[in-house]
This record gives sequence, C-alpha cells and structure tokens, in this order.
Amino acid sequence: MFENFNNFNFTIYEDAPDEHTVAVDPEMLGHIFENLLEDNKCKGAFYTPKEIVHYMSKESLKAYLFVQDEKQFATDLAKTSIDKIVEQQELNDEEKNFAEKNAFKIIDALKQVKICDPAIGSGAFPMGLLQEIFNVQIFLLELSGFTKKITDAEIKKHIIEESIYGVDIDAGAVDIARLRFWLSLVVDEEKPQPLPNLDFKIICANTLIPLGELSGFDMEAKASLAVKELERIRNDFFNVSSESKLNLERRFKRVQTDLLSLRELTTRDNYEIYTKLYEFAPFDFESAPCSWFDPWWMFGVKDGFDIVIGNPPYVQLQKNSGNLSKQYEKVKYLTFERTGDIYSLFYERGWQMLKQRGVLCFITSNKWMRAGYGESTRKFFAEHTNPVLLIDFAGKKVFENATVDVNILMFTKDKNRQQTIACTVKEDVLNNLSVFVRQSATECNFSSKESWTILSLIEQSIKRKIETVGIPLKDWDINIYRGILTGYNEAFIIDGKTKDELIAQDPKSVEIIRPILRGKDIKRYNYEFANKWLINSHNGVKEIGIKRINIEDYPAVKKYLDSFWDDIKKRADQGDTYPPDKLQVS
Repeated sequence: MFENFNNFNFTIYEDAPDEHTVAVDPEMLGHIFENLLEDNKCKGAFYTPKEIVHYMSKESLKAYLFVQDEKQFATDLAKTSIDKIVEQQELNDEEKNFAEKNAFKIIDALKQVKICDPAIGSGAFPMGLLQEIFNVQIFLLELSGFTKKITDAEIKKHIIEESIYGVDIDAGAVDIARLRFWLSLVVDEEKPQPLPNLDFKIICANTLIPLGELSGFDMEAKASLAVKELERIRNDFFNVSSESKLNLERRFKRVQTDLLSLRELTTRDNYEIYTKLYEFAPFDFESAPCSWFDPWWMFGVKDGFDIVIGNPPYVQLQKNSGNLSKQYEKVKYLTFERTGDIYSLFYERGWQMLKQRGVLCFITSNKWMRAGYGESTRKFFAEHTNPVLLIDFAGKKVFENATVDVNILMFTKDKNRQQTIACTVKEDVLNNLSVFVRQSATECNFSSKESWTILSLIEQSIKRKIETVGIPLKDWDINIYRGILTGYNEAFIIDGKTKDELIAQDPKSVEIIRPILRGKDIKRYNYEFANKWLINSHNGVKEIGIKRINIEDYPAVKKYLDSFWDDIKKRADQGDTYPPDKLQVS
C-alpha cells in the first residue's frame, strides 16, 4: 500500500490557498462528497473552498486562544502576538518575548481544545483546524528552541484523539471524513503504522435532535457504572487493532444491553432515553443514522466544546410538504420558523454544544440577516451570543456550484458586547480575506431582532439621523402585497428603444407607458434605472373610480402586443393560467 501511495505526490496542507505543488490533494475528497454522493446538493450540502476553510480555521483558533486568559491575553500585545503566531508571521522583539514566555501555556491550551463540526461533510473544517493547531505547536517549539521528540504523524494523531470530533447524518460523508484524517496521518508516516479507529470520533447521527437528560439521582447512580465503562471503551478503542478491537466492540454491546435493561426499572421520563441509548451503533455500518446526538454519551465531552465550526446545510423547512418543519418543531428551538431554514437550527444547536465562552464559526446563507423568517435567529444572536465577526459576501459568489449568497458569522457563548467587527465583500479577495477584513471592517452594534445591516461609521451616523425624523416603512398605514403582475413580462415590459418607437408611431402611447424598477434595480440608498418601461394597460380600480384602459385607443401599442399573440396562445395551450383573450389586462 505504501509503495502504491509513493507513486503520488500527496499534500495535507489542504486549507492553505497557496499550496500548488500537488498531484493528489485531499481536497479532492470534498469534491467527491459534493458531486458523487447521493443527492447532496438536494440536501443543501456544498463543499467549502479551501480559502474559506483556511480563514475560518485561523480566526476560530485565535478567538479560542484570546478567551483562555482574558486578563493576560486581552491586551493589545497579546492579541497582536497571538495573531502573528497563528498566521506564522515574523514577530518583533516585544512579541517574541511574549511568545517565548507564554509558549507552553498556549501549547497546553491547544492540547486541551475540543472541536466539533456538527455537519462534518467531507471533514474540511476539522482538517483545517488540525493543521493549524499542528502549525502553531511547531512554530512555538522552534521559537523556544526545543526539538520535538515525536514524529509529525504522532503529533497529529494526538490532536485527532484529544481534540477533533464530527457528526453527519450522511453515512457516506462520515466515511469520507474518516478517510481524510487517515490520509493526513499516512502522508507523514516514515514507516507503516496502524491507523487509529475513528468510530467514536466521527459518527453518523442527527445533530439537531438532542438525547435529553436522565432525571433522578437513583437512575443516574444505576447508570454510572455503565457510563464509566463506556469512557474506558472510548479511550481504549482509538488505538487498538485485531482481537482487542473485537473485544471492545463486544464490551460496548454488553454495556448497551445493560443500559436497555435499566429502562424497565426507571421512571417514565427516563424510559425513552434508555431506549434511545440502545440505538447508538457506531460499529454497524449498515444501520440508519442515530436519530439523536449527545456529546457526552457519544464522545465523552460533558462540559461542551471550545470550538464549533462548519458549513451546515441550507434547506428550507417547508420543503417536501413541511416534513422537516414537523420533525424539528417539537424540539422547541428558539430559532425555529416554519418558513425558515435548517441552518438557523444548526446555529442554536451549535450554541447549545459550546462550553461557556466557547467559539462558534459558521458559513451559511445570509438570508437570516434581513429575511422575515430570520427575525427569531437575529433575536437569538442578539440576546444569547456575543457576535464577534460578521462577513457578508453579498452577491459575491463563494461556492462554485451554488448561487446562494453567504456570510461568515463567528460568535462566542457570552453576553453581547455589541462590538461586532463587520464588513461586506464585493471583490475577489478570498486569497487575502484576512487583509481585506482588517482594512475594510467597521465596528457594528447588533443588539436587536431588526434587520442586520453592515454600515460604515458615516453610514451609521446618517442612519441614526434618518431614524430620528423619518417614519419606518413598517409604521406606514399601507399594506404591501406584491409587485406588478403583468402575466407576460416579455410583452408588457419593454426597453427604451421600443418605447421611443411606439411613441413615434403614436404620440398618445405615452399616456400608458411608465418607467419601471425591478427588484434588482433597487440598491441600498438609491436605484439604478435600467431603461425598462411598463405598458400600463390595466383593468381599472372600481373602488376609487379609476377607469379601465381600452387598448383600442392606442393602436401602436395594440399592434405591438398583438405580435406576441401566437406565443401567448401557445403558452395557454400548454396550461398557462393567463387568459389569451385578455391580452390588454395587466
């Protein structure tokens, strides 16, 4: 196997945008995940570009290190030094002194970090953090003049064992993510070594359905022996092989059977939980994904994760006759909206999985910032999190195979300090995203459920002045339902050249031709007129005395509209609901 692998030039630096000298890149597994696994795009699963993985991994790690010792690491020197350490940039004398003084404190914090991707997909984000943690440790050891006593593969293996966790509802994604981590070790091995078992590290389960908690001290006491045995099995299983592995699998199944037997002795509240515990089958590759997820029972992580990172799926809850909506409504998420998107629930679930002051960093659709269904999500962020960073790629394509507009949000599980670093990206800056953010970002106060809009300091000042004297649209005594429905835009919406020709043929045509703005013509503070015009031949409004337009009074316009007649009749024959004998109706 190793001889075969040596025929290829592998790289594990897959989150580095400047890595070009590769023949076989583990990033290929991400593309396999997106393009070849069954209907992943229908599930809203898309592979994240390595530039984004690189940026989010680094920023999450910096944020984690900043909160480890707020008094010591919150100084400007500490933040500048940690920033350069993670970026592996040259330090000045003062920064180098800080790094040498705190090297082992930082390394120790990195050894203790717990990281989870709740929708791991092909494993890009945990792999990115694995590489960044490794890079920082090597950087600090070399800076302090120490020689590492173990191989690169052994260091990475320890990081995977102690720090990396992932969940996905798709068994194929779990397989690919595990393969990705194995490859990261294989390419660094000097001679063949047994690969670790990742059955308790990356699991197939539904992240959004929590297990619940056992109630009553007696029941917890009866289950405590099983819990301790599970802990021993998880710890031992990572490195065993052959017969030892089979023995641990048998021990695990015995523990599950013991837990199942406890349900007959327990209360009604605990009965369902013991039943669910028996469902967890990490070694059964043919079984359906576990219907629930719990970090303690599955990973042994009781106090929460330090970092939750990822690219959760984007799927409207009302799709497929609202099946997802019905499934998750009973979980009582604060961010749940029947018309909302599943990524909002992942935000809240990720927050639940964090320890206090832990860091969450997701890339998702940006619709929550302004859409009506995003109101509960914005309220949740404002009241339960401290939004640290918000990058809106408004209209800038990030995913190669998806048209969705996205943003990156990073928050900590802390009180809202109302000091969010935010910016809007309208340029091709993925390769230098950190520089762009540093140069372009502004500090924003996001403290309510109202639409989140990223504004410069000047724009914020203008907005405040407008709000003191203006009346918000929501307070106007009007009802806005929809835009103009022509029934046949190709006929009724014309360009400036056609408008001029119709008026030249019959000057009276000007009476029913009006300028029109489409949604995409409306910008933040103004509009961009695209020289589009509406033939406004309407049926009138009887209630307020507006008479119906008689198209016969406008012969040039009628002749023009008649030219579309054959196409309109053809559409009607194909089931178009627009009545072909009512051409003049808009």
